[in-house]
Amino acid sequence: MSGLQTPLLDAISKAKNIGAQIVVEGIETKQDFDAMLKLDIDLFQGYFLGLPKPLEKESYVPEPALSFI
Repeated sequence: MSGLQTPLLDAISKAKNIGAQIVVEGIETKQDFDAMLKLDIDLFQGYFLGLPKPLEKESYVPEPALSFI
């Protein structure tokens, strides 16, 4: 991994400490995927895992917007 290793590991650690899930986009190769598996990443997205698909209107239900009173 590059010089980003320490800041990346710190960010992952902080996110895990507050119970957040880690999502990594841009997984383009098996090497990308394998590297992220070693870092305890929860969710992945990228061409290596599958091509983009069109959104089906019937399957998408947006969450309600937050309102502040």
